[in-house]
Amino acid sequence: MIGAFGIILISITATIRNITFPQSVSEFERFEVRFDIAKDYTNPFDPDEVDAWAEIKAPSGITLSVPAFYTQDFERYLKDGIERFKAVGSPYWAIRFTPVETGIYRFLIKVKDKDGIFQTDILTFESIPLNNKGFVRVNRENHFYFSFDNGEPYIPIGFNIAWASDDSGSFYYDHFLEKLHNAGGNYVRIWMSHYYQGQTIEWSDSHPSGLYHGPGIYSLEGASRIDRIVEKAESLGIYIQLVLLYHTAFETSIWSSWDENPYNIKNGGMLNSSMEFFSNLEANRLFDRRLRYIIARWGYSTHILSWEIFNEVDGIIGYYENRDIVKKWHIDKIQKIKSWDIHNHLITTSFTSPYFLDDHQFWEMEGLDYTQYHAYLAPLFGISYQIVKSAESLRKFDKPTFAGEFGIYWLPELNSYDPEGINIHNGIWASLLSGNAGSAMSWWWYDYIEPNNLWHHLKGAAEFVKDENLADYPDVFYRGVGIFDISPVEVIGIKSKSGALFWVHDKKSEWDKKPSSQKRDDVTVKVEGLIDGEYSLEFWDTENGEIIERKNVKVQEGTAEIKIIPFKGDIGVKMKYKNEFLEGCGCAEGKNPSFGLIITGCLLFLLFSKNFFDFKEVFGRDFCS
Repeated sequence: MIGAFGIILISITATIRNITFPQSVSEFERFEVRFDIAKDYTNPFDPDEVDAWAEIKAPSGITLSVPAFYTQDFERYLKDGIERFKAVGSPYWAIRFTPVETGIYRFLIKVKDKDGIFQTDILTFESIPLNNKGFVRVNRENHFYFSFDNGEPYIPIGFNIAWASDDSGSFYYDHFLEKLHNAGGNYVRIWMSHYYQGQTIEWSDSHPSGLYHGPGIYSLEGASRIDRIVEKAESLGIYIQLVLLYHTAFETSIWSSWDENPYNIKNGGMLNSSMEFFSNLEANRLFDRRLRYIIARWGYSTHILSWEIFNEVDGIIGYYENRDIVKKWHIDKIQKIKSWDIHNHLITTSFTSPYFLDDHQFWEMEGLDYTQYHAYLAPLFGISYQIVKSAESLRKFDKPTFAGEFGIYWLPELNSYDPEGINIHNGIWASLLSGNAGSAMSWWWYDYIEPNNLWHHLKGAAEFVKDENLADYPDVFYRGVGIFDISPVEVIGIKSKSGALFWVHDKKSEWDKKPSSQKRDDVTVKVEGLIDGEYSLEFWDTENGEIIERKNVKVQEGTAEIKIIPFKGDIGVKMKYKNEFLEGCGCAEGKNPSFGLIITGCLLFLLFSKNFFDFKEVFGRDFCS
């Protein structure tokens, strides 16, 4: 039978029953099946005890296997500043899937337990066309950038909002993601962490929230919280880099939570030390189960940009002595993710230091789809140099890269020297125009960006690249960038043979310097390797993302000499090919056009133009009259 809102309701008296799902969904939108299993299990999160999945046949004939997951609906509410949950209805099983083709899909549900395998009859739903962008991929033509399934570019711009820094849980993210979106952001990096009320599914039962149950038994309240966060991001067009594991949950030199980790033998786990996590069979079995549940529950989402397997894995004590073991562990997890994630989300991981300072990283690994670096060394290298140098050192891997974490320093005290967020501004612009796939993602969201209301630094850059495809500019160029470079101005840009985007920055405008009130009017930028012809110029305000002035410039013998208009602090520039020089007319030299060309033009106007007096209608330019 068909219930309200086009939901199909099926009652099967055998093991699998009360199946509900929509008759149709749009392409690249979530399709969800809910059902009950008429049996009781000790641990429904253990696929060795009970496993459920769907076999789905796409209109093209491809068959996909999609894992199911056990869950419960909740209403959320705030009480005393704490996010709390009220159970709604009974627990059930669900399958989430995103159709990437239009047409009729056929599927059946299977359940396996100690009594055998049970399955439903074949069921169907329809995927209808909708102009959705799809999932984020690595750009096929230029591997240093991202694009959607439909070919549109994706340029990540945003901040870390790694966890809720109070007890309000998903309500916290409602507030912060709205701010990110309103400022022009389309990216966020979130940890599945145990901090405060937690936004993970597995932690020790001693957690103060009372929501966690130890290894292998998942918090459905925690999962519901993540549902809300993901759905909020989807509604705002924000893409999540979801961090699955993080170094501070293990033994580290600072900020360690190893004493609370559910895998620690002191808490009833199986590990005597953190490094055993990467080789202990039971720990791997339990984490694989968790990984499969995560993919089953959130792998449907087009707004999961990537799975970040481990944050700063080299920060765990013992990493350098056991690098090969950690590398082998990563290979195993990548293979498992790819076997369960039918939508092929991007995969990455991260390390504590930029690659150019520490090559004990393994970005060459097949299956790590993009690289990233954490840049906190402004007092040593400056903002621009560490960003440009990091991207340059990672280009040999032929993968996208950007600063997944960024700040003046890895401790917050130096932020007080820069209440205006000049470091954030400069980091964003230096990153976007130096061959990085996105902006540098500032870290200090809760104790720096929010208190000082620095969200606005995203706006100018977001507007500047909104209608651009950075993949169209394959070459990187820069001047005045370096630790010992004494040039007063630095230029960072990307270019092709027919255009360039670049950032001109007065080095007096830095986090540790008081910005000059004087405008610079003495800057000329040379761009080489271009097609000869006439180019348009746009000079952009980097704060509000508006065009200040437009001009034209000639390129002769492959080189443009661009006189930068007066600016304070910095300025963005777009340079784009318009047309070749017209030979014979002489307009560019201030001469009169030839008589023959004038006669030809007049005849064309008589034939084709409704406005006899507007030469631009036919020729796209003014003639010298």
